[in-house]
Amino acid sequence: MPDWFLGTTRATAYVAGNIFVALAAFVMLAALPVAVLVGRKTRLGVWLFECSHSLTLWERRRAGIVLRRIFSGKPVTGGRLAAWLGLEASVGLICSLIAGYLLLGGLNALTFPAWWPLTGMEATRPLPGVRITTWPQALLVPLLGVAYAIILLAGARPAGRLLSTLSVGRLGLDPDAAEAGDTSQVRVHGAELRRIERALHDGTQARIVNANVQLGIAQLSLTDRVEERDRIQAARAELMAALAELRGVVDAVLPPILSERGLAGAVRALGSRCALPCEVHVEPLGVVSPAIESAGYFVVAECLTNAVRHADATGTWVQLTRDPDRLYVQVIDDGLGGAHEGVEGGGLYGLRRRTEAFAGSMSISSPSGGPTSVLVELPCVS
Repeated sequence: MPDWFLGTTRATAYVAGNIFVALAAFVMLAALPVAVLVGRKTRLGVWLFECSHSLTLWERRRAGIVLRRIFSGKPVTGGRLAAWLGLEASVGLICSLIAGYLLLGGLNALTFPAWWPLTGMEATRPLPGVRITTWPQALLVPLLGVAYAIILLAGARPAGRLLSTLSVGRLGLDPDAAEAGDTSQVRVHGAELRRIERALHDGTQARIVNANVQLGIAQLSLTDRVEERDRIQAARAELMAALAELRGVVDAVLPPILSERGLAGAVRALGSRCALPCEVHVEPLGVVSPAIESAGYFVVAECLTNAVRHADATGTWVQLTRDPDRLYVQVIDDGLGGAHEGVEGGGLYGLRRRTEAFAGSMSISSPSGGPTSVLVELPCVS
């Protein structure tokens, strides 16, 4: 789809949908003085803090979609939080009400000829200041709907950009710094992974293989010196063990299959090699950063391994989807459930750390009796 269409759609959805954020901010702003009086450690204070944290995280995500940025950081509190709530409860509420009026009014006008007969064709006001009594007048009303749509679409992008920029500014985030930080860091990290993988594969591994060959030649020349031959054989065995460990490190940094087949092909290969029946569904992913590909790959690999070893499952399902800004990786098994992150160093704990390093998120649903679902969301700004 054209960039202007996607940008306009994002901005329109952001401004019109901001009504929910604005109303929540209005309620929280009203409750803020009470929470300050009763104290943060009370139930009301804890509830307000958790709600504000969730709301600001949601706003960072929404603003990031409009500004094409990835915003992360610690939750805001105190005066900065109050300033953001005040912005949303005033400017944000007004903008969303205007956008909502243009959207609903435009739809009402566009469909007026279809629903007016249902009212008995009585004198009707489909829009403020517009009174319809005859069919010729009714047939002209959709033109007003088109005008409303033009105004909405023309104003959505500047309004969405202005409101989202003000919003992240009140949250203590710099849009330009976020662009130069998180997004470019993901790209730089991906390029660095590629460089390290090539250096290990083409440099270090090749030298170890060459050293093993040279030792083999030397071993063949010692036809009558059994003790030296045995020592060389032991050294060759150590070299091969080191080579196997190095290949494991290369696979952990950036599995070669990702370079050869991409994320979709690599995940299908994981599914085909899984000891359990595995159904893989992959939507078109477009261009994905190598670092994000690697993170998504290890999510699938770890979850399938857990399903085989611990879940007592009979089948697994893997799904990869993408919207313009996010990559979604979901793995489901029909095992016994009860999966949890456990202590530091565990597989799921490591996945969460890896995901959060890219400003992503991970949710686990694993009730007793199953099924277990792990959903990971990774930033994917192109």
